[in-house]
Amino acid sequence: MKLITTMEQLKKNIATFDNYLIKGTFEQKDWAKKRILEGICFVAYSINNELRFAPSRFLGYVDNEIDKHKLSKTKDGRKTNPAISIILGCKPILDEKLLKKYLDYCGKIGIEKRNYGSRGFVRKFWGKIL
Repeated sequence: MKLITTMEQLKKNIATFDNYLIKGTFEQKDWAKKRILEGICFVAYSINNELRFAPSRFLGYVDNEIDKHKLSKTKDGRKTNPAISIILGCKPILDEKLLKKYLDYCGKIGIEKRNYGSRGFVRKFWGKIL
């Protein structure tokens, strides 16, 4: 899978992910919620004054979608994070304010509130909100 290189590609993937989460089938919503639960690094974005979060591992590949993502054996946040950092002009960091908002969002969408992602890694966020 090819890494994103433009803000337009990033925003397109955010829209795709958000569509799965908000308007998708039961399976698509469930899949997206699991990515939010297990994710480590997130891009925060605002829609209708609501702060939402999407995982970097999904966002970092050009024209990503569920089936492509599931089938890929090479997806890796260690690759997507630098690509997103170049676009946003900053790196993901531990941000207590965004972590609190992330946990609030988890409660709102009905998933477990955890301070850590898969394998116990602390959650990180890009400070630039889209």
